[in-house]
Amino acid sequence: MNITRNDGFPMTKMAECIQAIEDGKRWIVERYPDVEDELDQYEIILKPGNIKSRHFDKERKIILARSDWIGFYARACREIGHGLKEHVGVYDREIVFMTNVIHELTHAVQNIRDFHRGNETDTTLNELAWLKQHKLPIYWRCFDGKTHVYLSHATIERKRK
Repeated sequence: MNITRNDGFPMTKMAECIQAIEDGKRWIVERYPDVEDELDQYEIILKPGNIKSRHFDKERKIILARSDWIGFYARACREIGHGLKEHVGVYDREIVFMTNVIHELTHAVQNIRDFHRGNETDTTLNELAWLKQHKLPIYWRCFDGKTHVYLSHATIERKRK
């Protein structure tokens, strides 16, 4: 992966963000090993400010920002169910940056496999799976204390030939 920064993105945060991107890629590749080589072709741009991270299919480009807000799309919350909250809250930017990395890399997997392209339920499932594995107290807050069935990472089928 080619990782660059836009003007204004703090140089002091580059090393930790690059590490988070590498950790996120490793987490994704453990679940979807066939996409590793194609993920390496992605350009990742770090942008300053509290903007929304984005994935661009055709350009194989991801823009990441260091937001401090964890939230999920309403439709994904309805589809996952089990008391998942749409608005979770404000947390440490490093935690939220990692969920942004997982979210956008999941869109990359959808693009590479040509399946569920743009589906926010897949991205939400993967964010939750990462939180469950690494930040359990925040994971539980996503469900407002309600019990739920076991959630795993998103099943994104292989590219159809």
